[in-house]
This record gives sequence, structure tokens and C-alpha cells, in this order.
Amino acid sequence: NLSVNDGKDGGMVIDVTSSCYDSQIYNNTIYCGKYDVRAVNFVNYDGGSNESKNTVFTNNIFYADNGKKVTFNFNRLESATFNHNVFFNMYPPSDPKAKVSGSITEDPKFKQAGATGNGLEAMAKKYALSNSGLLNKGVAVSNNGGKDLLGNKLGGNIMGAVFK
Repeated sequence: NLSVNDGKDGGMVIDVTSSCYDSQIYNNTIYCGKYDVRAVNFVNYDGGSNESKNTVFTNNIFYADNGKKVTFNFNRLESATFNHNVFFNMYPPSDPKAKVSGSITEDPKFKQAGATGNGLEAMAKKYALSNSGLLNKGVAVSNNGGKDLLGNKLGGNIMGAVFK
């Protein structure tokens, strides 16, 4: 997935709205340059007592630009793991329910950070990592589909949604 300026002021980008168990959220590119947002939000709008647990975030790129405030809400979370994710210009989650390891703070050096436009392919190419030091810094995710957002064959160590 590629998210560019989603979540309009105070809104959510990844919004888990009911119980979520043993899930993997991986190889997403989330660029926040226009709004202050919650990058990840665990809530339960139906008012039930269930909580999400064992959610694993791997090889995602969370990018905050222009001094934007990007936060995380784990109100309805029992446990999550953030393993080998990029947190550029922002802090990784600090809630004790979210175990964080292998964080990278390096600039992903997108081809055109902040760019918008029409069409998936045109947008995705603007957020490719082809000249980035992040190439080969990810970790293998089993059953990852084998391709990036544009259909390029993946190796086992790619960060984000698009690598070339």
C-alpha cells in the first residue's frame, strides 16, 4: 500500500476498528506531509470489549514531512510488534503494548517526496527507493506475495511498497 497525505487533520491512516488477531501489516509506505495524523489507530467503534493482539508491523516506511505530527493510538490494543520499520522525522510508538525493535530513522530518499498526482503507477514511481540506502535493510516476510506495488519481483529484504 502507498498512502500519501491520507488521514486529513487528526484522521487515521491505518485504522483498525474492531478486534484484529495475529495479523501482519508489512511493506507499506506512509507519507504524511500535509496533515497531522495518527499513522496507526486501534479502536473499537462498536463498543465491544475485544482488543486487538499479536499484530506485527514489518518493513513499513512511516515518513513525516514539514514538521507534521504523526502519532499512534493503541487504545484498544493488547499487543503489537513493530519490527524493522522506518520512522523518518518522527518517533516510533512508545506505548508499552507495542514492542519496537530494529527501527530505522534513515531518510528513504524517495524520488519525489511530497509529490501527488493521478494514477497508481505514476504515484508509486515517485515513492520508489531505487537510490535509497534502505534497499536491502528490510527483513524477510513469509508469504509476502512476491511483488511490490508495481509488480516488481521482491527479494526478502525490501522496505516499503515500491523499490524501483
